Amino acid sequence: MLFLFLTLARAALPYYEVEFFYFLCANTNIGNFSKGVVLAKWCDTNTPICDWNSIACNAQETSVIVLSLETDPGDLLTGFLPSTFSSLPNLLILTIDNTALVGDFGPQLIGENNALKSVRFKSTPIGGNFSFDYLPAGISSVYFEFTKISGTIGGNVGRLTGLEVLVLSGSGFVGTLPAPLLLLDSLDILNITSTRLTGALPDETCIAPQLSIVDLSRNWFTSRPDCLQEKQYSTCTLTNNLFCVGPLATDGNCTVDLAPRAFVDQCGVCSGNGTSCTDCSGAVNGTKVRDICGTCNGGVVIINDCPADCFHVPNGKARYDVCDVCGGQGRSCLDCKGVPNGPAVYDVCDVCDGAGDECIDCHGVLAGTSRYDACDVCDGDSSTCSDCAGVVNGPYTYDFCDVCNGHDHSCADCARVPYGTHKYDRCDICGGDDTLCGLNLVVPAASAGITWFIVLGILLLCAVVIVLLIVLYQRRRRIAERR
Repeated sequence: MLFLFLTLARAALPYYEVEFFYFLCANTNIGNFSKGVVLAKWCDTNTPICDWNSIACNAQETSVIVLSLETDPGDLLTGFLPSTFSSLPNLLILTIDNTALVGDFGPQLIGENNALKSVRFKSTPIGGNFSFDYLPAGISSVYFEFTKISGTIGGNVGRLTGLEVLVLSGSGFVGTLPAPLLLLDSLDILNITSTRLTGALPDETCIAPQLSIVDLSRNWFTSRPDCLQEKQYSTCTLTNNLFCVGPLATDGNCTVDLAPRAFVDQCGVCSGNGTSCTDCSGAVNGTKVRDICGTCNGGVVIINDCPADCFHVPNGKARYDVCDVCGGQGRSCLDCKGVPNGPAVYDVCDVCDGAGDECIDCHGVLAGTSRYDACDVCDGDSSTCSDCAGVVNGPYTYDFCDVCNGHDHSCADCARVPYGTHKYDRCDICGGDDTLCGLNLVVPAASAGITWFIVLGILLLCAVVIVLLIVLYQRRRRIAERR
């Protein structure tokens, strides 16, 4: 679906270029930065690809010619680079700077981008081995700085007839500086720093035709030619190398460390390891050599006269190992702890030097599945020691009313007796007989006459009060009418 939207975003771009940007949106987090400045509008299906920041198209907007993958400060572009940029055949400038995008530099990455003039991979963990053969023949500027690219600076540099700028940095570069590189008529700037290139700078450094700026600092070069004064560079920096001598008049205008960073070894070799002039006994400029058997200062000249190995081969290399096996690897007699002829073995539970009980379950079954529960009951369900709330070894119990953690109230009567029979009477008295809250009309027969006399007296008194109230009301009414 995203591919379809991107295709509709700018119909003028060919489908393979649109598909290339679909890959970047799908395999990196580049779309997360579309609201920033550097990568604004990226992966926005409502915006034409040619309008995305860090992308430039040709005048007809039919092809991408500039691609610069960077991020705003604080952002980090992560994910996978495509295996090739050949889907952008008219690309002129490619820059990938300060990202965490991974990929490999090989013959397919940019080798088919014949229109490419400038490529820069900087502070990006792209790997692979370096070769000039992997670059388009028409390239003019090459920057590989602080990547994971490794290997010698090899390949056919002579095919790069338009190369003007070469910048290489990173400890992955090894070997020596190739002389043909310095003979390119087009090369103007050579910057190779912070590598492990070693050995002597070639004499071609003095006669580089068009080379004007040279920075070969922070490498492992051990010597420099004495003809540098014949070539007056605009800038020439050779500091922080493993030279054994300070500045010389023959250095011309090239800058060299005042204090050498390396020393001549006992054999007179700058930055040497002191072994180039020693004989087999370690004597400096000694004359002892190893004979055909490899014995220092030995006199054997016929190989059949050399001591035989354990296979009875003269001057053979086979030896008995720690297990007394000729040509063995020293493993055939190791116990499970790696001890030659040791006593340790694997038990029934496949545990080295074990007691054979680590895979026995609580029923004593080998490799069984039964286990002790939380109540220390084999194959239990942790209920035998659980309280009424299901808590293992918990404090809760059922009360008299059979309520977990209750207080014996839910089944108590009004006298708080669990399952008791007492109730509140009509006078709201627990266990009462309904006689303590007023007149009781239900009385024994012996006193019935007295009780009814009292009731009639009360009723008569009420009638008299009512009559008096009526008379008083009518009197006040007549008085009011006269006024």
